[in-house]
Amino acid sequence: MDINDLSPGGRYESRYKLFNDATLRPVVLRRLAIQLTEKGMAAPSPTVRLALAAGKVTKGEERFPALFEQRGMVWFGPAWIVERLGDLSTTGYDNEVASIVSKLLLKRRKPTQRQIS
Repeated sequence: MDINDLSPGGRYESRYKLFNDATLRPVVLRRLAIQLTEKGMAAPSPTVRLALAAGKVTKGEERFPALFEQRGMVWFGPAWIVERLGDLSTTGYDNEVASIVSKLLLKRRKPTQRQIS
């Protein structure tokens, strides 16, 4: 992910069109709110916000939080993901996919007894 992807004319501008297109975004979010309410999955008149989680940022990582806040969106960057995976990987056994994956991904990061000595 590159900060320019969320700028007009960016290489992947169309891939992130809900993040880039200020005309399309409210239409989609409004329709999503209606559908969630009609299906009983949300209280009436929910606030729907767009969020993006990126595990790797190649350019402009420090600019993402301010850009997302300015646009009323939520940003989950690489540091947030690593921190949450770390928290999840230290929990006891449970049969949830996210928990198991976090343990497998971060297993290599934990120092072994041989590395500590």
